[in-house]
Amino acid sequence: MISRNCRTVLILCFFICFLSVNSIYSQEFNTGLLSHNLSTDHYIRLSYDNDYFGGDDDDYTQGFNIEVVHSVFKDNPLNKLLFSLKESQDKYGVALEHATFTSNTISRPEIQYGQRPFSATFFLKAFRISDQLDKKVRLNSSLWLGFIGPWALGKDGQVWVHELTDNWDPKGWRNQIENDIIINYSATLEKSLFNISHYFDLYGESK
Repeated sequence: MISRNCRTVLILCFFICFLSVNSIYSQEFNTGLLSHNLSTDHYIRLSYDNDYFGGDDDDYTQGFNIEVVHSVFKDNPLNKLLFSLKESQDKYGVALEHATFTSNTISRPEIQYGQRPFSATFFLKAFRISDQLDKKVRLNSSLWLGFIGPWALGKDGQVWVHELTDNWDPKGWRNQIENDIIINYSATLEKSLFNISHYFDLYGESK
């Protein structure tokens, strides 16, 4: 039998190795920030979060994002719904996003009124990053298609992680939000206002 501490160390090592391997192609997950601009038009970003690393387990409890940017997505018909700046350098991509949310006490089976309900979401996202680098302006627009509810497998994911880490059995999933379709559209305009080399960057953002 492997002790709880040994299992915890093994899991942490796995995630560190996994993220290290992907760091060759990935950067911090946030497509929108102009300060995180990449000069290439093709890359992969990978992000995984879990409250386990912070010793807590409520509200937004875990999620992952896999984002791929490549010129092959330039012909995606959904791009016609996405905005672009004039005389800009554009990047195109798609992403898979999964997020899990719980109430404050996951071991309680009853509904916790006044708390965030148990729920999970799964999205496929098409996005366009439109840059005017000479003016330090970025327009990031995206269309999200997905669903909320048991289809998103939030319960399965959290139970699996908690079994691996010998953690609390999450019992509140019997009260999770029911299945439904979600369509989101997002547009963010960002402008760098003041910059000192790589040390300081002040920017404004409008959504």
